[in-house]
Amino acid sequence: MGDAGLPEIRVARRFAKNKQDVWSLINELAAASPLQPVVNMSQGFLYLDDIKMTGASFKCVPLHPPIKGETEVCSSSDWTINFQRLEETITPQTKMLIVNSPHNPTGKVYSRAELQHIGDLCVRYNIIIVSDEVYDLDYTPFTHIATLSPEIERLTFTVGSVGKDFYCTGWRIGWVIGLAHLIDHVAVAHLRICYCTPNPLQEAAAVAYEQALINGFWPKTRADMRSKIDRFCEAFEELGIPYSNPQGGYFVLANMAKVRIPENYRFPAKLLDRGRDFHLAYFLIMEFGIASIPPSAFYSPEDEHLAKLPNNELEIPFHYATEYSDDEHSYEEKDALWNAIDISEGFVAITHEEADKLGLPRSKVFPWDANKGMYVSHGHHALHCTVLLHAYTYDAHMGKKPLVSYHHIEHCLDLLRQDIICDANDLMDFTKDHGDQFLTGENQPRKCRDWGKLRKWVQERTACYKTVNITRAGEDHGIAHQLDRYTYCPPGSPYEPLIKAFKDLGRVNTGNLAEGGWSELTPEQIAADAKAVEEHNNAILNDAM
Repeated sequence: MGDAGLPEIRVARRFAKNKQDVWSLINELAAASPLQPVVNMSQGFLYLDDIKMTGASFKCVPLHPPIKGETEVCSSSDWTINFQRLEETITPQTKMLIVNSPHNPTGKVYSRAELQHIGDLCVRYNIIIVSDEVYDLDYTPFTHIATLSPEIERLTFTVGSVGKDFYCTGWRIGWVIGLAHLIDHVAVAHLRICYCTPNPLQEAAAVAYEQALINGFWPKTRADMRSKIDRFCEAFEELGIPYSNPQGGYFVLANMAKVRIPENYRFPAKLLDRGRDFHLAYFLIMEFGIASIPPSAFYSPEDEHLAKLPNNELEIPFHYATEYSDDEHSYEEKDALWNAIDISEGFVAITHEEADKLGLPRSKVFPWDANKGMYVSHGHHALHCTVLLHAYTYDAHMGKKPLVSYHHIEHCLDLLRQDIICDANDLMDFTKDHGDQFLTGENQPRKCRDWGKLRKWVQERTACYKTVNITRAGEDHGIAHQLDRYTYCPPGSPYEPLIKAFKDLGRVNTGNLAEGGWSELTPEQIAADAKAVEEHNNAILNDAM
């Protein structure tokens, strides 16, 4: 392997300290043994296949998308790390951790604090770090993780790429920097995989690095690439497409939910069972000459959902009138249909870990499990508003005083207004004559999300919650305490013992809420017990927080 020395020594002048050894064309997984877990710190290209080739197992801790990334332009720095999940993923058997900065495909450049946290974890558990820095066209301050401390340096491979630096990826030349006790493993693996990199290419690479240091190549390249990225971003801005503005590298990750693929567009057979992102990549290159990479290719199977657009592929015809609004049903029958809509299932209890994966802020603590937060499906919230609007207009039409406050109606109208604007639905409803009116969109197909899938998802995470029907008098009077609303669990719920303890503590008889509940107690006892229960549970929740 003597022919691997000279060019790498030259490369080391730019990238490494003298005490480090440098080898060309890395096999960064040389130190991983079969069955030893490798933690992939984020979404990444080809890492999982490379890990599988060594026989090692893997666990993934993906970056979390920006909270407003679906609707707004964000910085790649807004992609965040769930350090709690990272630490929970590490086991005593974990051998290696891969971190990619600048990151492909988000363009995120890890901050010094983030890298320090990662490095400290690896030092604590003696985990080898593979720092993939091949996309080192960075437009913000950049930190090499190996420079943070001698302890971190002792565990770190730093990986670079001649092909990425000089736009010649077909040459397949790269390098890795590390201390001798690490590089020895890479040298052995390199010898068995490809023996050596051709000498002329090594020499050309070495000369290229030497010249780049003196002729201004690096700043010119950064400025040129940043200019091209800005042109892309300006186009996305004009089209109203949200994207992540990259801090480094040469990728721009965009949310293409607004791009519609024509009906009956023909895809190759091999793509028919792939997701929308694969279809979109094919459509863009064939119709517009725009090359893109499907983001789901960067994820492990269990995290692939983070890369996919919402399921908008259900085709449901629109009807101008249904049983909720037609003339074939009486007002009373239609009122009964509206009144039967129960949005209680939309109240869910989600673990903090899952909430972090979904990019959700922390929420009110779920009473029966302090590791979960209370959330409400926005779809169910909006449906609740339509029920209230019906009740208000129905009562007014029937000459009754509405039970729903007008203030609540104003809130619901504004919620629906904001939803309509947020959705910006650009489907053009066709029109046809209908007497002296237009009948718009009748039986016209729409691309819809799957309400059944949403219902299944929320039911699997039920908060056992029951809402109060404020549109009708005389209902739900037995729910005299707020926590009592969380006691409507399906049979076999793991929360049953806690719910029983709650009821025993408050001496609450909630066996038949529809017929009054609390009936064994006097009003004074109810008030006193409700206060005692509330104080007790508040103390529990405060301790949990």
